[in-house]
Amino acid sequence: MLQKQFWEGFTNIERLDAINKIQNIISNNAGCIINFNRFSDLALSLMLEVEPDKVIALYEALNNYMTVTGLPEGYENEKTLRDITIFFNITFGKGKGDLSIEVPQVPG
Repeated sequence: MLQKQFWEGFTNIERLDAINKIQNIISNNAGCIINFNRFSDLALSLMLEVEPDKVIALYEALNNYMTVTGLPEGYENEKTLRDITIFFNITFGKGKGDLSIEVPQVPG
């Protein structure tokens, strides 16, 4: 059985700085980003795999950096052999919804 959780995060920190810090927090807490989707400059959706005994440490580390909700109340680290899959949606408070990335024209 797939063990999964759904978390939501919010930050007013500049998007690129926040993404770099969040990535570091995840990797420093035995997590692995297995998929991501960007939604303009407003939001980012991550799919993470985390060792069962590292879920609370990851949650606390992320919550020290930004506002995070979704860890079930009274949750205790699981004693299973399977990794926990976390679907983590992050909202960037400074986003304007009009992010565009210009691609330079290459001659040829």
